Formats: sequence, structure tokens, C-alpha cells
Amino acid sequence: MTKVIAIFGAGTGLAASVARQYGRNGYAVALVARNADKLRSLADSFSSDGIETDTFIADVSESGAVEDAISAIRGKFGRIDAIYYAPNGLDSFTPANQLTPKILQPLIDLYFYGLLNVVSAVLPEFRARGEGVILSAFGGSAQSGFAFMSGIGPAMSAARNYLQSLQRELVSENIGVGFVTITAIVQNSAYHQGMLAAGGKTGLPDDMAFPVVDPDHLAALLDDALRDPSRVEASYPAT
Repeated sequence: MTKVIAIFGAGTGLAASVARQYGRNGYAVALVARNADKLRSLADSFSSDGIETDTFIADVSESGAVEDAISAIRGKFGRIDAIYYAPNGLDSFTPANQLTPKILQPLIDLYFYGLLNVVSAVLPEFRARGEGVILSAFGGSAQSGFAFMSGIGPAMSAARNYLQSLQRELVSENIGVGFVTITAIVQNSAYHQGMLAAGGKTGLPDDMAFPVVDPDHLAALLDDALRDPSRVEASYPAT
């Protein structure tokens, strides 16, 4: 039976590179996100490459929507063998001195609780089969605090810490966990496309200059981290 990777937060940057990487290795690809038009465009590009693909509409910050999407994926493909979770729905930063629980809660719902919901739903299947893959990606603010760029970072930090512990617990069960932390602008991502449309303006503080990185390179780094049981994380730029 064909193996399946479910991409939660499917988009044109790293998520697309991960999907193509697995698709070229014979996996069917389930694309999950909120925007039906963008999902269909992405699915069409994969299908033209000969990758079996289907789309599933869901807001991954809502636990019920996650459960419905996973049920639909299993209904279509019969199984899930790998997941990539890295949504990009809330990309505005908040200065730490202005952060409040009300501002932080939806970010935690999306970046941490959403991941937790997905992993909780697929982990019993992975354990029963004796194999599985859990992948993610985080912005650099999950690793280091930047002035005037908080909010997303604390939420992602919780998810990053969770995956670090999860990897140590699951490595003996042949379930791989890996993620990449990116202090850069991902080429072809929605953010990068918006930056180009704005004439190269990043919307970041003037003293912040981040490199632009090819998402295929990040996908390769993610694969390297996954294949090395002694570590869980890759970083770009390397630290």
C-alpha cells in the first residue's frame, strides 16, 4: 500500500518542498490548510509532477477540524505514515512589552495546540505499525528572542520543546521526529512573495537583515536531522 504524508499548513515554501521530496519517494501527499484555492493550485502542481495528491480544508488551530481532516485523509488513502506541521496563518509579531494573554492565546492554539492535536491523533497508528515520521519547522524567534518580534516565538518555543522531548521518547520505537529552525526568509513562501510585491520591504525593524534561503535546502536539512537519532533539530543558518 502507498505510504502517505499529511502536510498541515500546506503552502508554497518549505511545506511544498517537503511534499515534493516525499512525493518523489513514492508517498501520496495530503494537503491540509484553510484556503481552498491555494490548496488546489498547489495540488495541481504536484499532480503535474506525477505525485498522487488530494486536498483537505481545515483550520488546524481547532481540534475538531483536525480530527475531521485526519479522518478524511484516512478515508481517502487508508493510512497516514508521516506528518509535517508548520502552519503560517498568523505571521504578525508583537513587541514583548505589549504581549498579553489575549494576544498570545490564538498563537498557542495554532502553533502548539494544533501540533499537539495532530500528533495525538496519528501517534497510536504509528505505534501500532512500528514506524512513523513527525516533522515541523519553526522561525528563529522560537530559539532566540528578538527585540519587537515576540508573540509567535513563545508559542513556537512550546512546540519546539515538546518535539525535543517527544523525539527522545519515541526514538526506540522507530518513530522519527525532526524539525528545522529557520532564522531566514524562505524563498517562495507567502511572506517572501509579499516582500517581493512590496518592493523588497520586509516589514521588519531596519536593523534586522535576514538571508533568503532555498526551501529545498531546508528540506534536505530536515531530512538530515530526521535520519540522525542523536539529534532532533537542524538550524539555518547553522549554529
